[in-house]
Amino acid sequence: MNLHTLLETDLTSQVEFKSEKHKEEFMIEFSDMFFERLMERAYALLSDEDDVKLAELLQAQASQLDVFTFLAEKTPEFAGLVGEVFLDQREEALEVLQIIK
Repeated sequence: MNLHTLLETDLTSQVEFKSEKHKEEFMIEFSDMFFERLMERAYALLSDEDDVKLAELLQAQASQLDVFTFLAEKTPEFAGLVGEVFLDQREEALEVLQIIK
C-alpha cells in the first residue's frame, strides 16, 4: 500500500466528500503537504553527507518508496517521525474538512 492510498483510506473513513473529484484533489494536496513536511523534518536528522544523497534522490525523481527506504536506513527514528507528521497533519486536515464540509 502506498502513502497516498493509506492516507486516503484513513481520511475518507472520517469525512464524506462533496464529490470524487473534490476527494481526489484534497488527497493530492494532503499527500504533497505530508511529503514536504516529512522531508523538512527528516533533513534535520541527516548528516551533511546524507543530506546531499537525499537531495540527489529527490532531484532524480526517485520513487517515494526509494526515498522512504533511504530515510529509514539513515534515520532509525524515521518510522516514528512518519507517525508524528501524519497524526499532526491528519488532525489539521480533519478540522479543515469539517469546516468546509
